[in-house]
Amino acid sequence: MRISASLFSSSLALFASAVHGCGMFDYFEWIDLPDNVRQASMDLGIDQPKWDEVRTSPVTYLKFADVIAATPDNPIKTVIGDYMPFDGDIKEKLMTLDVFDDAGVCWDFYVNHYDGYTWAELADTFTPFGHNVQDIVATLGWDEATWDDTSFTGPIPDAECKFWITLDPIEKWAYRALGWDGLSFDDAPCGKYILHS
Repeated sequence: MRISASLFSSSLALFASAVHGCGMFDYFEWIDLPDNVRQASMDLGIDQPKWDEVRTSPVTYLKFADVIAATPDNPIKTVIGDYMPFDGDIKEKLMTLDVFDDAGVCWDFYVNHYDGYTWAELADTFTPFGHNVQDIVATLGWDEATWDDTSFTGPIPDAECKFWITLDPIEKWAYRALGWDGLSFDDAPCGKYILHS
């Protein structure tokens, strides 16, 4: 019993330090954001319409490592357009937005939801709770062919276009493990790269 309690405490401490404060501004409306947060957001290419509409900015489709590595002379193509980084300290902007930690856990969990990873990369990627991301997305119906499809014309799992209230318990667990909640899930475009019609 002592060993399991100790392991639980250690796991809880690791999780708390990994995501402490992450996503503090998730539920703010643009108008309610502090000025410095609005400016940091605009520097990342997320203006008011993109802030208010979940997943409409190219930068949100990039994993943390790609966001950090981007340079103004080398825009990165995403499924909804090019991400053109600003010329400045990206880490400072991410810290202002409360989505920065050295390992990228906060960004990948709260902002990207692991969409910026290839299927092969997902095999070695774990959520802050210790769950393997590839296993989670497989639970939702993704496989290598559908996840890595760059034509964006192939089939997607049915769960991607449901509303939160209609997800079964396993689907809700899986989406929560990927950083989604009911509000953000229902506001997001339907499908991995498809906008609601």
